[in-house]
Amino acid sequence: MPWISLCFGIAFNALANVLMKAGARRLTSTPGPGLLRHVISDPYLLLGVLSFGVALAGYTYALTRFPLAVAYPLMTGIGFIIVALAGAALFGERLLPLRLCGMAVILVGVVLVART
Repeated sequence: MPWISLCFGIAFNALANVLMKAGARRLTSTPGPGLLRHVISDPYLLLGVLSFGVALAGYTYALTRFPLAVAYPLMTGIGFIIVALAGAALFGERLLPLRLCGMAVILVGVVLVART
């Protein structure tokens, strides 16, 4: 169950970031009351906030079973890779060779941390 909750935390955190990006792309207001109105009425942003809540619940439970030095690198490292790939697939963000090399290094680090 701890691995499942950590996976939920990672997946929903990544989903939240993708949804927030989708909502942010639709912003037409400058900072102020118009921005707040948009944030509370945009379905992508609302689902993003909800996804952050689900991620928080899963990650919090995982922290009861994993050392922080294991859970946090897994959460951020795997989450970064998912978000970078989603950014490229959904928003046309570029995955430059140096970025891909960095992602490979992160993945190796995540594997090493998970094995401890």
